[in-house]
Amino acid sequence: MVTVRMPRSPGLCAALAAAVAFAVLTGGAASLAASEGHAAAAALHRPGGFSADRARGAARAEDVPAGKIIGSRKTKALFAKVHRAYLQVPAVEFSVVRSRSTLRFSRRFVLILRSGVVVAEEFIRPGRDGTTLVARRFHRTYSRAAGARCWRRLPASSPQTLADVGIPFPYTRVTIKVLPPEKTAFGWKVASENRAEFWFLALQRRRPAHLLDRYHLPIKRFITYAIDAKSHRLRSLFIQQPRQAPQNTWPAATLRVRALATAPQLPSPAPACRTSARNVPRSGRAKGRYPRPALPGTW
Repeated sequence: MVTVRMPRSPGLCAALAAAVAFAVLTGGAASLAASEGHAAAAALHRPGGFSADRARGAARAEDVPAGKIIGSRKTKALFAKVHRAYLQVPAVEFSVVRSRSTLRFSRRFVLILRSGVVVAEEFIRPGRDGTTLVARRFHRTYSRAAGARCWRRLPASSPQTLADVGIPFPYTRVTIKVLPPEKTAFGWKVASENRAEFWFLALQRRRPAHLLDRYHLPIKRFITYAIDAKSHRLRSLFIQQPRQAPQNTWPAATLRVRALATAPQLPSPAPACRTSARNVPRSGRAKGRYPRPALPGTW
C-alpha cells in the first residue's frame, strides 16, 4: 500500500468545501421542486417510508448497479424501484429546458432501452455549429458535426463518449455519491455527485478546455433527480457544475425526462470517416486497415 501525504490545511479546506457544496445542493433545485409541486398540488401523494427489510431486498435485487451508489440505503432502494419502472419502456428522452438553463440552447438525449438496459443512445445539439453523437452497445461513440458527410469514431477516452450505454437505467457507469431521498409534493428528489464526463454536453456549448480538477480527477457535477411518487419514473434532472464562485453563478441545466411510447430510429453512423493516407504509416495502408463503415439498419 502506498501512502500519499498531503498538507492538512488545503485538504481539510477542500473536504469542507465539497461537503458544504453537496449539502447546499439539497436546496439547489428548490425552484424546480416548487414548480413541479404546484403542478402536482391537486394530486398530492404522501408515499410511505422505506423499511429496512425492503431497502435490503431492493439493494440485493440490483446488487451490481447499486454497487455504483455510495450513500443512503433508502436511495439505493428507490433507484431499484425506478429501474423496475422502466423495464417495459422502449425509450427515454432527456430534453434541456432552455428557460431553466444557463445557456439557453436546445440539446436532447434519446436512450433506447431493452428490458430496462440502455442499448443505444443519441445526443443532438442542433444549429450550424451543432453536433450529433450516436452510440450502440458494444460499439464506440460516433460523432458527426453539422454539415459533415461522414461519422468520426471517437476514442474511448473522449469526454463525448456516451458512457452509460450498456448500463441498467437510470444507473451510471461511474460511482456516484447520494444523499437520502427528500419528500416533495410530487414524490422525491435525490441529490447526487457525479463525475461522468459526458454531462458537459448538457451544460456547455463546446468541450471545456479543462475537464480535470486539481487532483486530476474528472470534474464533479451535482445532479438532482426528481422522481414521481406514483409511477416511480423520473420527472427531471437538475445539473450543476460547481466552481470557485457563488452557487447562483454555477453553470446549470434542467432536463425534462419523458418516457416514449415507441423507440425512434437512431441514425446509422455511415459512412465512417476514413483516415487520411498521409497520416497512416505505409504498413497500415493495406486493404482492410481503414475503419469500416457501419452497415445501414444495424443501429
